[in-house]
Amino acid sequence: MIKNFLQYGQWLILLLSVMSLYLVSSVKHEARLNGYILRVSAVFLEQQSLFCRFIRLRYSQLDTIVHCF
Repeated sequence: MIKNFLQYGQWLILLLSVMSLYLVSSVKHEARLNGYILRVSAVFLEQQSLFCRFIRLRYSQLDTIVHCF
């Protein structure tokens, strides 16, 4: 599941970022607020993706160390 999130999650983050930029550039106040909320959710997903990559890298290095002994 984490592998699929890392593989396809970047496209979701990109889509959310583009949609948020479109909404933030709007003249209407409510649309701008929705754009800010969408941007925050995109940044949160991006942080989760980076965290998952870090954990995956850490465990792969740990497996390599354990298999060496």
